[in-house]
Amino acid sequence: MAAADTGPWRWFDLDHPVDVWAAGRDPDEVAAVHELLFQIAGAPLDVLPGRALPGAPSSLFRFVDDGSTRVVFLVTRPIVADGLRLIAITSQE
Repeated sequence: MAAADTGPWRWFDLDHPVDVWAAGRDPDEVAAVHELLFQIAGAPLDVLPGRALPGAPSSLFRFVDDGSTRVVFLVTRPIVADGLRLIAITSQE
């Protein structure tokens, strides 16, 4: 049996949302978010990463919640193959 086709998904438009969220944050928190972004990008390409964002206009709006942080993003298929556009990072404080 062939192994599942794993990422990388390709992130784009990361800088602004990460910079806004990271301002004034502890370096360990920022590193943890970077790790979460890497984990999302490593998801299999044949399955949309994360979960559908409730109330969004399309199931291509997705999120991942690790308990302390939520990452909201858009899967850009079919416009950009295997692309993920970061929309926002929020903390659940």
